[in-house]
Order: sequence, then C-alpha cells, then structure tokens
Amino acid sequence: MRIPVSFLAAAPALAWACAESGPPSESAPPFHIGATIEVGAAPHGIRFSTDGDTAYVALSGDGQIAVVDLTGPAVVARWDAGDTPLDLVRLDDGWLVSQFRDSTLIRLDAVGQPLPDATHT
Repeated sequence: MRIPVSFLAAAPALAWACAESGPPSESAPPFHIGATIEVGAAPHGIRFSTDGDTAYVALSGDGQIAVVDLTGPAVVARWDAGDTPLDLVRLDDGWLVSQFRDSTLIRLDAVGQPLPDATHT
C-alpha cells in the first residue's frame, strides 16, 4: 500500500517536515513557505553545505547543478553535470553526480569543474 507523503523545506531556517497526508496534527506547529527559489528544469537531488547556507540541486532538465545561496536566497552558480543529473554526493575532493537512466557517474571538483577522471561507467 502506498501512502501519500507531504514534504516541505523552508529557507533560511531549513525547516523540514515529512508527514503522511491526512488531517493536520494538533501537536505540530504550522509550516509556511519562507521563500520560493526558481532553480531550473526538473530539480531532483538536493544536498546542503555543512553550514546550511548553500544548497546544491541536480537539474535533470538542464543538465546542470544549481548552487543556491540560501541566505539570499538566489542561484549563484550553475555547473554542467552531464545530460540528466539525478542526484549528487559530496566527496573529499568534490562531487559525484549520478545520471538518470544512465550508468555514468560524473566527478566534479568543489567548484564544479570536471576532474581529470571525470566520467565513470
């Protein structure tokens, strides 16, 4: 049985909520949208910096990673990341980006530049 789930992320406080759909809980405080940030086409995977001030969003529709300053809030950079980046993971020396319906992994340095051994299958 599948249960509908609601998900909310509010910046800059980075409040997260995940709950089953249904009647509102009497004990949970209400959430509000703190900001809406247009990041690009088909946003999917999202990761945050350790200080919580920056979000990195995989844009499957644009072939990029959007770097979002959550204190602004605004997109401050876009990194090319293959044809259809689906998700990303931080590594010691940068990022590993998975691709939708593809066995390719893209490696980027900390500022979004491809590493010498950038593509793995």
